[in-house]
Amino acid sequence: MVSTAVVKIERPHRYGKQLASHLGHKLESTQTETGWILVREASTAHIVVGDDQLTLVVDAPDKDSMASLQNVLDRHLRKFAAAVGELDIEWVVSEA
Repeated sequence: MVSTAVVKIERPHRYGKQLASHLGHKLESTQTETGWILVREASTAHIVVGDDQLTLVVDAPDKDSMASLQNVLDRHLRKFAAAVGELDIEWVVSEA
């Protein structure tokens, strides 16, 4: 299962880096040309930096694992970006 959220945000690189760095203390984290990949057990999260957005992509083997990783990304990004206002984070799920 794959779930994607496109989040419009000012300074996406800053917030993507902060999110990857913070979560990298508990998850395996790798920087790529376009952002970061985080790995937790059989699940992965891709944080992709765009000009004015972050694209978050979660690939997980089941609904519970997906929901858990979505929740972690969602909560932490909202906390880090609280100063810029409420974020619109809507996850779209598709079968891989």
